[in-house]
This record gives sequence, structure tokens and C-alpha cells, in this order.
Amino acid sequence: MTELIYKHDFNKLRSGVKEYLHFKDELWLLFDNLDKGWTSQGVNANDLVIVRALLEATRKIERELNRKDSVAHTVVFLRNDVFENLIDTTSDRGKETRANVDWDDPELLREMLHRRIVRIDAFDETEDFRQVWNSICVPMIEGEDSSQYLIDRSLMRPRSLLDLIGHCRGYAVSLGHDRIQKEDIEKGMSAFSDDLLSEINLEIRDVYPDSGELLYAFLGCPARLSREELVSRLSGHSVPENEQEKLIDMLFWFGFLGYVWTNGEPRYIYSFHYRAPRKTSASPAFGKITTP
Repeated sequence: MTELIYKHDFNKLRSGVKEYLHFKDELWLLFDNLDKGWTSQGVNANDLVIVRALLEATRKIERELNRKDSVAHTVVFLRNDVFENLIDTTSDRGKETRANVDWDDPELLREMLHRRIVRIDAFDETEDFRQVWNSICVPMIEGEDSSQYLIDRSLMRPRSLLDLIGHCRGYAVSLGHDRIQKEDIEKGMSAFSDDLLSEINLEIRDVYPDSGELLYAFLGCPARLSREELVSRLSGHSVPENEQEKLIDMLFWFGFLGYVWTNGEPRYIYSFHYRAPRKTSASPAFGKITTP
């Protein structure tokens, strides 16, 4: 990479970029999908060094361009668990400016879904979400609003919600339905569950490479577990005792596990704005993921 950059006249290239930016009001550099280049064995020390170097380079770009009367902004998108891992290995923790993108309100997900549907399917933008949604999906399923039914099973993740609806829509199209029916949702849920199970397994392995196919340790378990039962599942999956607490925290973080709160209702990480709740008398409960 260094050779590729410096085989050209770097100073001339930099001057050309600065000259071009005089015709622009602002410059935004966005870095995303960094994990696409990481190995399947997870995030290692070298990956964190590269991310740290990238963050330092973005700060340098901002400083240099801002001195030249050009307004520059740089944004690096990282999964929150990877960012926490990065901060834990960084001595100067206060240097990074952090902005959380949390999806903990169903109405935000409905608004995202509404804009997506209107843009793709060319609906009238003046129509509200309910009108648009009822035109592509049955309004109720099992006595519950169908949009809320799907949101509750997406772990409050926008991408997962879109994937789930995509599966349901795929079955509706294949079966010749004019809109998504109950049976399409049931089949879509089954296919989505398989995909989500594999995806979360990989995300956990990104941070903890030795976790293996951890989620399969919970096949056939009840919806609610005591802490002793939870530890027993992990021990049966050959998770060392000194690593169990770390993995339990990760399962809570990914929304696979939740807490049975004092009122008897389950609460998950998005209920706490993606911040782990303080230690309470609440007991852990198995998450909302359906397993094959």
C-alpha cells in the first residue's frame, strides 16, 4: 500500500486535491465496512492497530485541511463492541469523539421502514406509515400489529428488520400473493432465524475467536434460564470457567440474552440504550432469537 501511494508524486497529488476543494463548501470522508477485510478468526491486535492508525490519519487530514480554509469532516463507522475493544487497549481514551447510533425506539424503525418503502416502491410520500404498510402486508398477526411483530423479532436492528421483511416478501412473491400474508411471515421468520443465528455467531467470533458456534449451545433450552443453567450450558460447550463471564456479557450485548425485570417482563440491551445495566437482582433470560 505504501509503495502504491509513494510511486506517484504525492505532493503534487495533495496540492491538486486542496486546489479542487476550494470549489467545495465541505469535505466528508466516511469509512465503513472495515470488518469486511478482517479474518474469520476475529479482531486481533493488528486489526486494532490499523483502526487506531486510521483514526489518527483522519485527525491529521482534518487538521491540515482546516488550516487551508477547507472544512473537513471524517467519520469512521465501527460496531460498538469493536470500539469498546479498541478503547480498552488505548491509553489515551479521551481523544476519540464518539457518537452512538442507537435504535431503541420502534417508531424510529417504522420511520426508517416508511422512507425505505416509499423510495423503493414509489408510494406517495404524503401517505403515512400505516397506509403504506397495510398495502404491502396484513395489518395483524396473532392479534398483534404486524409491523410491531416483526420489529420485536429483529433485535431492534435496522438491517435485520429489512432482512426479515425481505424474506417475508420473497415468499409472498413466490406464492403469488398481492401482499405479505401470515404464512409468508411464518416462513420468512424461519429463514431469517437461520441467517441471524449464523450472523450473530460470526459477530461474537469477531471479538472472541475461541467462542466457536456458541449459540448452538442453547438449542432446546427453555425461554428463561437461571444463572446456574446458563453457566451449565456454557460449560457443556467447553467454555473455560475464566471466560464464561466475558461471554455472558457479550451475549447480553448482542441481544441474545436479556433480563427478567422486577415486573416480570424481559428487557434487552436496547432497553438500556445499549449500555449494560448495573448489577441488580434481575436474573438473565434467554433472548428472542428463534432457533432452528
